[in-house]
Amino acid sequence: MITVELIEDKRKWQKNNRHIPKNKIVAVKVNYGEVDLGIKVKTFGGKWDKNEKVWKLPY
Repeated sequence: MITVELIEDKRKWQKNNRHIPKNKIVAVKVNYGEVDLGIKVKTFGGKWDKNEKVWKLPY
């Protein structure tokens, strides 16, 4: 037999202001030679930004 103690905490819900929307475009820097990582970024929809020299993809 196992005994479990459940503790319930009641608080007012607060919105998380640090939440990042899923459609936000983020910049990812992949160093030269990190071929596997570059392939993964491209697989997930990454687009190369030649001006900033970073991959851009949805969060």
